[in-house]
Amino acid sequence: MSLPALFFYILFILNMLSPDNPISYHWTSYLVLISSVLAWMILFIIALLWSRERVIPKWLATLAVLLAIIGLTPFTVQADPIVFLAIPGFFFGLYLSYCSWTKLNTNEGN
Repeated sequence: MSLPALFFYILFILNMLSPDNPISYHWTSYLVLISSVLAWMILFIIALLWSRERVIPKWLATLAVLLAIIGLTPFTVQADPIVFLAIPGFFFGLYLSYCSWTKLNTNEGN
């Protein structure tokens, strides 16, 4: 799920950074895209940790959520349809973090 999105984000960033591109983008556009790429990369790492039944570190999950919020905010404000593609991944990351943390809390008492 996250690898195709990551691939297309990277292609879009390379297109934006191309010297042949006549459009100049504001620095916030780069910030949004880079934070989105990092959020999808972290989501992929979180999914790998969860599939191997490892504990997801809280700092990693928090970083993924913050980067996803930075990446989703402009699209949400503009009511862009891409939000409907990105929000399930965002909620999936939250769900994986919740599952990992509740499993960690129940295992600490034993």
